[in-house]
Amino acid sequence: MTNKVPFPELNSEGVITLTVIQGEVPSPREDTQLAQIVALCSLMTDCWAFDPKARPNAVQCFDQLKWMPSTPPLGVTRSGPKTPSTKLLLEMGETHLRQNAHEQAISLFQQALSLARVADDETGAANALESIARGYYFQSKFSQAEEWFTRAQEVYVRLGDDHGQASTLCGLGNAYRYQFRYKHAEESYARALKIFARLGGDFGRARALEGLGYVYRVQSKYTQAEESFSRAQEICARLGFDQGRANALKGLGEAYCLQSKYKQADESYTRAQEIYARLGDEQSRADTLRRLGDLYHVQSEYTRAEESYTRVQEIYARLGNDHGRADTLSGLGNVYRLQSNYIEAEESLTRAQQIYARIGLGHDQADVLRRLGGIYHLQSKYTQAEASFTAAQEIFARLRDLRGQASTFRSMGHMGQDRGQNVEAAAHFADALNLYEQLGSTKDAEDVLRQLALVLPEETSSATSPDTSFPSTSFSQ
Repeated sequence: MTNKVPFPELNSEGVITLTVIQGEVPSPREDTQLAQIVALCSLMTDCWAFDPKARPNAVQCFDQLKWMPSTPPLGVTRSGPKTPSTKLLLEMGETHLRQNAHEQAISLFQQALSLARVADDETGAANALESIARGYYFQSKFSQAEEWFTRAQEVYVRLGDDHGQASTLCGLGNAYRYQFRYKHAEESYARALKIFARLGGDFGRARALEGLGYVYRVQSKYTQAEESFSRAQEICARLGFDQGRANALKGLGEAYCLQSKYKQADESYTRAQEIYARLGDEQSRADTLRRLGDLYHVQSEYTRAEESYTRVQEIYARLGNDHGRADTLSGLGNVYRLQSNYIEAEESLTRAQQIYARIGLGHDQADVLRRLGGIYHLQSKYTQAEASFTAAQEIFARLRDLRGQASTFRSMGHMGQDRGQNVEAAAHFADALNLYEQLGSTKDAEDVLRQLALVLPEETSSATSPDTSFPSTSFSQ
């Protein structure tokens, strides 16, 4: 496959043989071409296992190979020069898509679309339209993805291609789901599932079931979500489709977590991330490891949470995923705070808010600034705390996030109370109370009212009906 002998740098057949006998095998990932298909590299390494019993059999190899991109490399024209075929361009695009090189993938898909139209190949054009939609979907451009999936759907309908229709219905379901249009998403997945069931397409059924699982989960239909994800992962396991199996396991882990079934969630997430690692899907692996970190965090297993977040941080940095890095740093900040490691918490949250600011995620930036103010407060760094709270408050006010404003005023009230600045504390608590009442958040309003009573001046607090009309510090006034 590489036109080289194993360990060519050793330059001696005897040394090469001895090296292999000692259990060392070449690393196919060091080859530039092979490294583009990490799943193939993993399979080759498994086949070279020193213990024959540990090697996959022929059926297992076939099951894994059939899910890898593969097509005759070039088509030959009558004039002699080799030109890429529509199918090759689509396969090349898929390879780039798997490596998160979305722009390159879309460019190849666009070339495939142009070539298919020139050749009057409607099926190829529909496939290219669907692939372009997927490229936009993976860039989180969901409205564009919806548009291209719809165009592909129209061609498949005209061709009478039921499989293509079902496939684009799944894609549309995904686009609807990320635009919070859950009714449309559920309808699309259900229609796709029905078509795939009629066609006997297990792979398609698994896709539709996975999509339904996510829709059920966000609608708090956890039992149905669990059932859908379980069925999807069972089908993928039977087909030998590891990517689909890992996706379903991750979804299943989320469903378990939301039902506080933490042991099952841990097992599902762990199995999913192991499969992603084997496939070389670093983005999905990082996302799953982050969920494991969140799971350990909820269970107060802070050391394990820190380990997971740290591994995720390294992967996101390697991928250049700033949003993921910021989210993970935010999670690390919480873990450090809960362990009273305030210096580390301060550092992590500061880095997180800087990234959020740079990529324009104002709400996340404000939330981190509010929590960073709390860390400064715990260290009695009141000047820095006040600056952080004020910055958070200004952003929340600009975004008209009443709950964010209320939470920040409440934190500022606590800090004023701890410093003995009861008048300032009362003003902040009064602002928080006003916002919670606007939101109809009765419990929060009652809690703040009790805190307010503790800091009111003695002559006011002794009155029958305390006057809480302190000068407002609200940026929304």
